[in-house]
Amino acid sequence: ITQSAGQSGGPAPMLERQLLESLLAEPSLVGIAAAQLPLEEMTHPGLRRLLEGLYALHAEGETPDLDALRPRLNHPALATKALELQDVGRTVNDRNAWLTRILAAFTERRTVQTKRQLRDQLAHTTDHQQALDLLK
Repeated sequence: ITQSAGQSGGPAPMLERQLLESLLAEPSLVGIAAAQLPLEEMTHPGLRRLLEGLYALHAEGETPDLDALRPRLNHPALATKALELQDVGRTVNDRNAWLTRILAAFTERRTVQTKRQLRDQLAHTTDHQQALDLLK
């Protein structure tokens, strides 16, 4: 997936790809994802752009599906990739349970990142009170 001509986003993280596969296959789940997953957690630019479009459609009261998303993309390669993601997502039978597992994995990823940041801050602080505050 590329964000714009000549600018590659690189390989997409599997978790982010699975999120889009599930949402493109089951537009009724977009509201659940929007309530639990901030757009900022998407690291891949192309997938983030797709998710942003789905979230926007949902917020506007439109059906957040590929047909409504495609004209907003104005990017044929990204639209083609979205269709591929949707096809993969449609092979999963219980998409509700799948999304629940995906969102739980995002929560775990967020927790691990937060712990890592706190550990790094703690390792670099020389102020005892600041260290105690970080541990809280």
